[in-house]
Amino acid sequence: MQYVIIIIIVIVVLFLIGRELLCWYYKINERIELQKETNDLLRKLIDQKNESFAFETKKYDHFAVESQKISIDQFDLKSIISNTIIIDNLEIAEIDFPVTMNWESAKKECESLGSGWHLPTKEELNILFENKQIIKGISNLRYWSSTEWDKGEYAYYDAYGQDFENGDQIKLMKNLNFSFRAVRTIK
Repeated sequence: MQYVIIIIIVIVVLFLIGRELLCWYYKINERIELQKETNDLLRKLIDQKNESFAFETKKYDHFAVESQKISIDQFDLKSIISNTIIIDNLEIAEIDFPVTMNWESAKKECESLGSGWHLPTKEELNILFENKQIIKGISNLRYWSSTEWDKGEYAYYDAYGQDFENGDQIKLMKNLNFSFRAVRTIK
């Protein structure tokens, strides 16, 4: 009788240990499958985003701006500077670029307009704000400046921008998209 009780106890203990190992195995496999599914969904999202932001220099095809699809076919970037505005020693592009961009892309696009064109410094951007009544097409949005943020531990992630609704110069994260207008200094 004692052997039977010991055998039953051993069988129950082995059953419980086996059950725990089996459950643990299936839980791990379930988590691995969920992780694979998540990775696949993330890849699809990245692919969709890359397709939405297909970009060629001197031409904009299809951009997603604030979750709306905007189509601008064969937009000639030279039309941005066709009728410039001059305030003091600053020549200002006639219109904003047709889409918002991150800081690095905005800088490159301004420079691609030709000799001396650039994203305005925070001081130049403030001149635009102070004269927004006479500059055609300025909206009450946030605009990029070329001046990098100089405060705090992670300053290299940020640049100065200006809120054209109230004039505040603010910190903007470089990877986000905002409006911008090209300028160049004249002598």
